Amino acid sequence: QALDTLQAGGAVATQEGRAAQDIEKRYLALFRALVDNNLDQALTFIDPKNLNFVQPAAAKAYLAVWAGLLRAGQVSAGDLKISRVRVGVEGNEAVVESRIRVHGKWDDHKPAYWVFRDGQWYLGDEKEIANFK
Repeated sequence: QALDTLQAGGAVATQEGRAAQDIEKRYLALFRALVDNNLDQALTFIDPKNLNFVQPAAAKAYLAVWAGLLRAGQVSAGDLKISRVRVGVEGNEAVVESRIRVHGKWDDHKPAYWVFRDGQWYLGDEKEIANFK
């Protein structure tokens, strides 16, 4: 029974590790799209549920501001490092802590909320971090 418990814990840890890897890969791809000012590509990383409430043009305008701030800070695709991914107890949400290099100086970036929907991880509404468990 103890072995089963350990193996189950290992399976959960492996599942969390896989989720963390998937989220990190997608977050870095989103970041690259923003640095390259590829707003159509960046839009594919946004939670589809949120896009039900916002017109694509408005979402792209938000992403354009974000991309513009990155350009103003002389940020390149290699200037984002994921510090920690915390997957929630349900396994369908995560909070990502990262660091970003702006004008050559590394700083903590505000945490990002990611949600698993329809078999994929998406950048979600940061207000959901308050409810994260």
